[in-house]
Amino acid sequence: MASSPPDDRSQRDGLPISVCVPTTRQDIVGATIKAIRRQTWSDWELIVVGQGAHEAIQAAVFEAADGDARVRYVPLPGRGLSMARNAGMANAAGAVVAFTDDDCEPQPEWLSSIAHAFVSDCRIGVVGGAVLTPTTLGPLVTCPTVSPAEAVYDPATNPRRPPDGWDWIGANFAIRRPVATELAPHRGVRGLRRLHYFSAAYKQCLREFRVVGGLLNRI
Repeated sequence: MASSPPDDRSQRDGLPISVCVPTTRQDIVGATIKAIRRQTWSDWELIVVGQGAHEAIQAAVFEAADGDARVRYVPLPGRGLSMARNAGMANAAGAVVAFTDDDCEPQPEWLSSIAHAFVSDCRIGVVGGAVLTPTTLGPLVTCPTVSPAEAVYDPATNPRRPPDGWDWIGANFAIRRPVATELAPHRGVRGLRRLHYFSAAYKQCLREFRVVGGLLNRI
């Protein structure tokens, strides 16, 4: 995963960020946890939402956390990415909730870049960024790659056409908690469920974001 670092490298805290990682795979989630623990931005908590073999997943989480109290494990009885993201949001304490997948390893400046985007413009409600394919993939392994351009999109002023190069993916995005709360009551489902289906319900989501007044930013 990649993102643009902030201009001020000296700022390392001041915006609490909750990171949510849904997982079903105890054999790989440890690498994601260790990558979060290497973040230069220090004001974070990590919520790992486990689905499936809870004992094995929990053991992997505790091993990778290595006593770091900022890492929490939340078991989820059911399965589903949307359910897991909603559970992460429900357990989050941060002003911003960031999401990545259990097969991703964010670069050390990832949370710092997210924080810089939100701090630089209070109107921004959602931030998304790039996901890059590792160079060590085997011949039978595939990985989605998203490399959008630097852009800020305001659906309120231009609801039909995002700027050229604007894109994001569920493996790398963050949202202000109040924005997600505004989306939550819609049709009785949580806001993050609708965000998960952003591509399929693009125009509907844009209408909702226009209502809550959030800009969408690519980092």
